[in-house]
Amino acid sequence: MAYVPILKGKAGEFLALGHVTAEVQAQLRSVMEIVPDLELRDLLETFCEHAMEHVPDGMILTVDCGALPPVRVLRGDVGRPLVRVGESLGLRGVAMCPVFRCSDTDEGLAEVAAVSAVHLRGACLCISAAEDLGDSIPCGDQMRDLLRAVRLAPDEVDLLVDAGPVHSDRARELPAEATTEAL
Repeated sequence: MAYVPILKGKAGEFLALGHVTAEVQAQLRSVMEIVPDLELRDLLETFCEHAMEHVPDGMILTVDCGALPPVRVLRGDVGRPLVRVGESLGLRGVAMCPVFRCSDTDEGLAEVAAVSAVHLRGACLCISAAEDLGDSIPCGDQMRDLLRAVRLAPDEVDLLVDAGPVHSDRARELPAEATTEAL
């Protein structure tokens, strides 16, 4: 993997993703954040429609629902946004890898496990190296507990270290140091 852009799950980002060359696609693993948008009647359905129309065949879409409120959108044992997106993308034939965090609830981690079991593409653990984002770097015991909760082996989990925003070339050294320390 050469490049992992973190994109907002909006129409423009999906359109751009659908127009990349096959050569670029082979080196790309997009993380799509679903962010609240009060102008959309059904945010999750719109996201899934864009994915179906624009995600190239064979590309795995890493999906981050962390910015959405953890409210139920489906009935039953599970049904928060991640499950709805996972189910909808699965019906549309789009491969999905769910994002999770150390701070996720047991219910949220169970949903990551459920979505991962359906899509068979593993999951992505996102930790923050940025001081202002407040996530803690997990210790060995916490990592084992997280992996047990999502029912995945270490080699099935991608690690995404978010250094936060980088505003200029001069300012990039501090996030780089924080990221190196986190690793």
